[in-house]
Amino acid sequence: LEGAEFLRRFCLHILPPGFRRMRHYGILSNFHKARALHAARIALKVEPAQPAQKLEPAVQWEKVLEQYLGRNPRDCPHCGAKDTILMVAVIPPSCRDPPAPAIQAAQFL
Repeated sequence: LEGAEFLRRFCLHILPPGFRRMRHYGILSNFHKARALHAARIALKVEPAQPAQKLEPAVQWEKVLEQYLGRNPRDCPHCGAKDTILMVAVIPPSCRDPPAPAIQAAQFL
């Protein structure tokens, strides 16, 4: 592809002043997406992509932790209750300024 031809094709994507690109309209909308994708694959002579296979993890985290701790990680370390899951909530620090002091009526007199 010549440089001038590349620039010409690239400039076709530049909109005139005052125009806005609509991404979810026409063939790019969800309604037409399956049909347009099928037509594009036929025009480009490309096979449909195979869906990705979900792989199982080689080692479960519980088994690794059990080997490391020497006990079931779901058991409570304090009371020994079985299949207990502990959740810890981490509250991020506040980003706001501290509240302003309350204004009393005596300050205005």
